[in-house]
Amino acid sequence: MRRGRLGIAAVSVALALLIAALVWVVVLERQERSRLDAQKSAQDTVTSSVVTLLSYTPSTVISDLGADSELLTGGFRGDFEQLIRDVVAPAAVSGKISTKADVVGVGAVSVSTDSAEFLLFVDVTATSPKNAQPQTSGSRLKVSMVHSGGRWLISGLEPRSEEHTSELQSHH
Repeated sequence: MRRGRLGIAAVSVALALLIAALVWVVVLERQERSRLDAQKSAQDTVTSSVVTLLSYTPSTVISDLGADSELLTGGFRGDFEQLIRDVVAPAAVSGKISTKADVVGVGAVSVSTDSAEFLLFVDVTATSPKNAQPQTSGSRLKVSMVHSGGRWLISGLEPRSEEHTSELQSHH
């Protein structure tokens, strides 16, 4: 009789451990799915937002500023607005410069459900009456984001040199 109770106890313990392990696997899988969903959402947002922020025409550079600012948060928002008002808009208007940005590559540096950092490779094509042909330049940008109010917002944008890009790649 005692042997039967020990057998039942052993099976019960094993069953409890198996259930605990299954619950743990399900929890980890859901966390990973949440992280991957956050990464996809943030990556889609960062790509479209950077294109919006870096593309303008002389006639829309100021009027776009309000909508562009809605994509930003924190101190970066004020810094960006000032840069557009004080530097970019006057140059775009006086030089009749238009730009079109195209994100040609994006990689996640780090992503959680409430913050993310991406490295973007962006081509910006500028046109103006001064240049017969459009001028295209490539940039590497490290973009920081936060998830706030149910959406992803850019909290920082830093140009990265080739040396910085190599550093980021060596950490992964």
